[in-house]
Order: sequence, then structure tokens, then C-alpha cells
Amino acid sequence: MKRLCLLFFLYASPSFSNPIGGFTTGTMSSTTVSSSSTIETILSKDYNTGFSYSVSGAGITHDGGNMSMDAIQISGTTDGVAYKWTGQDFTTKPNWSLTNPTSGDAFQFVESYSAPGLSNVTSLTRTIDTQSTTTSTSVFTK
Repeated sequence: MKRLCLLFFLYASPSFSNPIGGFTTGTMSSTTVSSSSTIETILSKDYNTGFSYSVSGAGITHDGGNMSMDAIQISGTTDGVAYKWTGQDFTTKPNWSLTNPTSGDAFQFVESYSAPGLSNVTSLTRTIDTQSTTTSTSVFTK
């Protein structure tokens, strides 16, 4: 019996496969959608590290004393940032007066001071949303 089984396995007939479905052409499509959201915050601080004092005009007179104020040290802390600059002492400010106070003459007087310190803070927060869609189609034939 063992010989008969062995002979049966050696004398196997060939097998043939049939195609599945019997198709001739086809397509395959896929779509991928991805999205992201980014929140961006920008904080910028501008500092003046010096000072500026100016006077201009017409029909005014100076008292003859010092033409500028004495310098003093200015220090402090803003948002956890310590600073120390040289500024001006307003107790030593020059004295100005009208040239002809009783005559009613026209006059013009401009006095400006720009101090050291924090001059500008810009805070910008923006959200950037991005979405992309990719569609792929494959065509195949038999």
C-alpha cells in the first residue's frame, strides 16, 4: 500500500489556474486629506537707549542760564527686564519767556523731550490653517 501511495504522488496531474473575476481593465482611486493649524505669537519690544531734548520758537527768550538739563541715571524693570539709562533731570530745566510779553507780539514755542526706556510694544498673534487634498487614480489592464 505504501508503494501505491508513493506512486500516486509521483504521478500527479498538472493543475491549471483560472483568472479571478475575468476582468480586462480597471481603476483604483484614493483620496488623502490632511490639515494643520499653527498658532504663532510674535512679541517685539523697542527701547530708546538715549534721550533727546529740543527747543525751538520765535518771540521767546532764554534766561541766560544753562541751555540743557543735567543728566541723571534712570533705572527700572519692565516685564522682568531690568534697564539703566541716562536721562535728564527736569528740576534743572532751562527757563524760557516771551520776548515782549506786554506788546501782544506773535510768538511760537516748541519744547520736546524723548526719554530713554520702553518706547513701543508690538504683539501679534495669528492662526494659520492649512488643508491639502491629494487624489490619485491608477488605471490597469490585463
